[in-house]
Amino acid sequence: MTGGEQRLREGLPDCRIEPLRDRGLMIVATESPLPEDTAENRERFLALHRHLQPAFVSRSGTPGQKRGLLSYFFRERPSIVP
Repeated sequence: MTGGEQRLREGLPDCRIEPLRDRGLMIVATESPLPEDTAENRERFLALHRHLQPAFVSRSGTPGQKRGLLSYFFRERPSIVP
């Protein structure tokens, strides 16, 4: 996706985004591996979910003739996070 990294950086200003050697990105929503349940942290994870949602397809949302193309990369059902 052209401009993907830039869009993520703009849309996720509270997250740390680091480039990986294989041209991927590591996105760190919180510095703690066990973050506190706060409104701020919940919003960070919801924002991360919204920005990454286009990268995931669901098996149930894919037409039957195309499901074989999904291989291992799909969710069984669409996400229910608002």
